[in-house]
Amino acid sequence: MKDITYHDAFVPRNGPRSSSREAITLGAGVQWGEAYSAAHARNRLIVGGVSKGGSVGAAGGWILGGGHSALTPSFGFGERSFIHHGLGLIFSRGVDNVLEFKIVTADARHLTVNDYTNRSLFWALRGGGGGSFGIVTSVTYRVHPDVPIIGSFAIANFSSPEIAQTAVTEFVAIQPKLTDNRWGGYASLYNRGLQMFYIAPNVSMSSAQDIINPFFDSLTNITQGAVQTFILPFNSFSDWMDFIFNASLTSQVGSNEEISSRLLPRDGALTRPAEIAKALLSFPRGVGFNCVAGGVSSRVYPDSVAFNPSWRKALVEVAISESWGENASGDEIRAAQQRLIANTQILDTITTDSASYYNEASQ
Repeated sequence: MKDITYHDAFVPRNGPRSSSREAITLGAGVQWGEAYSAAHARNRLIVGGVSKGGSVGAAGGWILGGGHSALTPSFGFGERSFIHHGLGLIFSRGVDNVLEFKIVTADARHLTVNDYTNRSLFWALRGGGGGSFGIVTSVTYRVHPDVPIIGSFAIANFSSPEIAQTAVTEFVAIQPKLTDNRWGGYASLYNRGLQMFYIAPNVSMSSAQDIINPFFDSLTNITQGAVQTFILPFNSFSDWMDFIFNASLTSQVGSNEEISSRLLPRDGALTRPAEIAKALLSFPRGVGFNCVAGGVSSRVYPDSVAFNPSWRKALVEVAISESWGENASGDEIRAAQQRLIANTQILDTITTDSASYYNEASQ
């Protein structure tokens, strides 16, 4: 289950030789940290999950639930899809990240699943839900050149509700520009502050500065200087990951917590940033603001995979949570869950045409 096999020219079973791709096959027990290391050793990159220690499984629920990443705006989601060009339905190979699954079905068959063999199952496995169709034993992903990364960081403090509203409105409004230029990343928004760490793959420092510095300058003015911003170059995505998580002592797992999420559509960020900012700032615990859509992924024909089509119109996954102590009673846990339900209803005011991330979808 920990097998990792690199392919210079992988051809899916029953596929034509013209379908060959440079790829890597990961057993079901491989975690993303191990997958990144294996790809990085060959100067290659995989679109995968981001977590402290790279502990998320690379061939399980992450990909079956859709598989988003800070790299999504540049390389698409974890699944393989078709790009939709113009007004006509002209399909071409795009966002080629999953090339093949091996899966054990409920009737004890061990199947190869790809675009040429068991095609309906291949469609379903790409975002249709973890464990819904069988047990995946391996996934073969397309790999990409291990390009350099520009990382952009900001930590801002808000001294008043008015400053928070203005700053977060600006932050929401810039998301279409960032994803159009294939930026992605993660942020936390609170009524007392903002933290962000975004990346731009394979761009020059000057190009990155042209994109992000106007927002950084605006944030400095809005907060009256109560902000730290910096831009750093990294040789690879793996180097950026090491920098981010080596600087954090906080564990991402092991807490008593329940999560809910909704997707922020591009149209909302363009036309209603102030309204959305007000909603986001209404949560006492703050929100996770994950820029893991848009860019290349928005140009994919929505029905080409089982992934919820709302992702193709989205830019950001907004996540909220509630937690409870180790010795919490059943009533206390249920009260936390009811708070989460109520707060999810506030999230729903952002858009009536949205969805949730399958892997972080309490409601």
